[in-house]
Amino acid sequence: TETCTIIGAAAAAEIQPYVERVIRERAAVRYERQLNDAQGRSRWLDVQLIPQLDEAQQRVIGAFVLIADISERRRIEQ
Repeated sequence: TETCTIIGAAAAAEIQPYVERVIRERAAVRYERQLNDAQGRSRWLDVQLIPQLDEAQQRVIGAFVLIADISERRRIEQ
């Protein structure tokens, strides 16, 4: 799929349940995700998937993705 090409198969598989939930519920989904950056450091991301609905508000035709690096906040909380 196009998503796999952009973010890779492993990441696409990890976020698939969230994408399915956005489509099923036609509502925003928010979750936190941990990954390693290019230097191998652990990073935490706050991810929001916001559905884009068709004009009749019946069908999800896309999604907006908002991502914030929350690594520093997670370090302080631990």
